[in-house]
Amino acid sequence: MFSKSKRFQDKSDLTPGPGKYNVKLSKEVSLASFPKGHRFADSSDNESVGSAASSSFTRTSEFKVPKPTKRKSGKKTVSVQTDVCEERNPIEATQQDVIHSRRSQSSTLQDELDLLKREFDVQKAELEAQLHETNTQLSAVQSQCEQHLANSAHLQSQISDMTKENRRVGEELTLSLNTVSRYEAELSSLKHSLGEANSAVSKLERELAEEKSSGDDLRDKTKQLEACKEKLQTEILGLTNTIQLQDDSINSLTISLERETQLRVSTESASMNKNETINCLKTAISQLQENIFKWEQLRDSSAERQRSWNSRLHPLTALSQTSLSKSESKLAEVTKKLKQANSLEDVVRQKEARIEELLELNNVMSGKLDSLKTLKHQLSEMDETVNSLVKKHKEEVLSFEGRLSNARTEVKEAEAKNRDLESELSHQRDSVKALIEEYSLKITSLQTQLATTARQNSEKVDELSNLADGLREERDVASRKAEEVQALYDELEKKIAPFKVLRLSNC
Repeated sequence: MFSKSKRFQDKSDLTPGPGKYNVKLSKEVSLASFPKGHRFADSSDNESVGSAASSSFTRTSEFKVPKPTKRKSGKKTVSVQTDVCEERNPIEATQQDVIHSRRSQSSTLQDELDLLKREFDVQKAELEAQLHETNTQLSAVQSQCEQHLANSAHLQSQISDMTKENRRVGEELTLSLNTVSRYEAELSSLKHSLGEANSAVSKLERELAEEKSSGDDLRDKTKQLEACKEKLQTEILGLTNTIQLQDDSINSLTISLERETQLRVSTESASMNKNETINCLKTAISQLQENIFKWEQLRDSSAERQRSWNSRLHPLTALSQTSLSKSESKLAEVTKKLKQANSLEDVVRQKEARIEELLELNNVMSGKLDSLKTLKHQLSEMDETVNSLVKKHKEEVLSFEGRLSNARTEVKEAEAKNRDLESELSHQRDSVKALIEEYSLKITSLQTQLATTARQNSEKVDELSNLADGLREERDVASRKAEEVQALYDELEKKIAPFKVLRLSNC
C-alpha cells in the first residue's frame, strides 16, 4: 500500500501498539521554540516560524560584506593577502575600524549563527523526532493495514466458508424441497389411489347395496315362495286330508253301500215279506172287519147274547185289541221300515250320486294331485335353484364383504400412510422452514457483520489513508523545512566563510 524503506522495517521500542496511536494527541509536541506546543497545527504557528526564519534571514542579509576587488593575476586568497599587505600602511586606521566593526559583526553573526545552529539542532531533533514518530505511525499504520488485511482475508475466508455453507444449505434445501416435492407427488398419488379406492369402495358398496337389495328381493321372493310353498303344502295337506276324508267317506260309503245293498236285499226280502205281511194283514184286517161286522151284527142282534157272551168276548176283544195293536204296531213298524227303505233308497241314490261326484272329484283331485306333484317337483327345483342362488349370493356377499373389508383396511392403511406422510411432510416443512429461517438469520447476521466490517474497514482505510496523507504532508513539510534550514545554513556558511577567512588572516 505504501512504499517501504529499510528504516521503516526496523521496529523501535518507542512505536505504540496497533490501534493505540492518536493523531490529535501525537501532534502535540512540547518544545521551547514553539510556545503553543503545536507543530504545523495552526497557521499562526507557521507564520511565526516563517517570520522568525525570515527575520533571522533579514538580519543576516543586513550585514553587507564588501566584495574583494578583482585582481587580474593570482588566486583569490593570495590576492586578498597581497591587497591587505599593500594597503595596510595608508589606510591602517580605517582598517582597524573596519576590522573592529567586522569583528563585532562577526561576533554578532557568530552569536546568530550559534543561535541558528541551536535552532537548527532543535528543529533537526524535532524533525527527527517527528520523522521517528511518523515512522512509528507509518509502521503502526502498516501493521494496522496488515492486520486489517489479515482481518479482511479472515473475513474473506469466513465469507467463502459461509458461501460454501450457504451453497451446502441451498443444496440441502433443494434436496429437502425435492424430497418435499417427491412426498407431495407420493401424497397426490396416494390421494389419487385413495380416491380410486374410495370410488372402488363406493362402487363395491353400491354393488353390495344392489346385491343386498337383490338378496332382499330374493329373500322376499323366497319368503313368498316359502309362503306359497307352505300354502300349497297346507292346501296339499288339506287336499290330502280331504282326499283321505273322501277316501274314508268313500270307504264308509262303500261300506254303507254294501250295507245298503245288504239292506236293499234285506228290504227287498223285507218288502217281499212286507207284501206278504201286508197281504196277510189285509186279509187279517178284512177278516177282522168281517168278524167285526159279524160281531157287530151279532152284537146288534143279540145284546143279551153279547152280554152273555161279553164275558166270553172280553178276552177275545182284548186279544183282538192286543193283536190289533200288535198288528198296528207291526204295520207302523213296517210303514216305518218302508219309509226307511224309501229314505234309504233316496239316500242310496244320493250316495250313488255323491259317489259319482266323489269319483269325479277323485279324478279331478288326482289330476290336481298330479299337477300338485309336478308343482311340488317344480317348487323343489325352484327351491334348490333359490337355495343355490341364495348360497351363491351369500358367497358373493361374503366375497364382497371380504373385498369391502380389504378395501376398508387398504383405505385405513392408505389414510394412516397419508397421515404419516402428511406428518412427515409437515415435519420436513417445519425443519426446512427452521433451516431457512436459521440460515437466513445467519446470512443476514453475516451480511450485517460483513457490511459493518466492510464499513469499518472502509472507514479505517479512509482514516488510515487520511492519516497517511497527513503524515506524508507532515513529512513533506518537515523535509521542506529541513531543506530550507539546510539552505539557510549553507547560505550562512557561505556568508560566514569570508569572515572566517578574515579572522584566520587576522589571526
